[in-house]
Amino acid sequence: MKKIQFSSFVWIDINPDIQSDLDNLDNIINLKDSTEQILKSPIHLQRLEEYPDYMAVILHYPLYDKKLRKNQAVEIDCILSQGYFITSHKENVHFIDTIISQLEGKTSRFHSPVDLYIHLIEKMLSSCMTPLNRIAEKIDFIEEEIFKGNEKNMISEISIVKRDVLDFRKTIRLHKSVIDSSIRLIPQYFPDNQVKSKHITDIVSSNIHIWNITENLKEAIEAFDQTNQTLLSHKLNKNIKTLTTFSTTLAPSTLFIGLLGINAEMEFLDNNFAFFIAAMIAFSISLVLYLYFRSRDVI
Repeated sequence: MKKIQFSSFVWIDINPDIQSDLDNLDNIINLKDSTEQILKSPIHLQRLEEYPDYMAVILHYPLYDKKLRKNQAVEIDCILSQGYFITSHKENVHFIDTIISQLEGKTSRFHSPVDLYIHLIEKMLSSCMTPLNRIAEKIDFIEEEIFKGNEKNMISEISIVKRDVLDFRKTIRLHKSVIDSSIRLIPQYFPDNQVKSKHITDIVSSNIHIWNITENLKEAIEAFDQTNQTLLSHKLNKNIKTLTTFSTTLAPSTLFIGLLGINAEMEFLDNNFAFFIAAMIAFSISLVLYLYFRSRDVI
């Protein structure tokens, strides 16, 4: 548990997997059983919970796992009440750690839990640009590799990026509605603290901007996936066409050689140059067919 004392409230940051953090929190503030359950158990959907003395906001943040190569939704629970601002998360969240380190000895900036909550939201939205930049870099790499002729190697990479974009979209899809609802409820719990219109505009703009970038990345990777599949199909068709042409070219010669193996008398083979004559005839048949297909742009 981490505690930061401000002039009019306390910020408490806990890890719900640590029982001592939950016990200490229970001694500080009286939470409803349903809220404690939210802190302990993972919530797969973002939402807002209203209670008489406080409100609880369940948010998700896309945290990248380098080992699994995917974005995982990290749950961040925020509780706002008179005198307390509580954050709960099981994983280390870098922007929260950054805020805590920046607040050492500089707590006069925030006068209420509302100010800190708005600051945390702004930092979270700003941090969302990092995974988006990483996905954009991957898409640029895939584009280069596709047009270098490495379409086959890019199949798995495209699938990974598509999963990244899907996971990111699922994580932030409800951000806007949950954050907007929580801001609208602030006057109900904090009548003396009004959120500045500039902060609201910045948050709304950031949400829209992040969603638009996500949609653009989704469209881009889907387009490159289609392009990659088209190029692979073209290469496959070309290879099949070449194999078919060579099979067709060699088939008559193979038939001719087979006919020579039957027990029948053939006068043109009754001499010392029979092998060379048969070979020349077979070669000529294949050569004529090859030149014919070449003239028709088949090969």
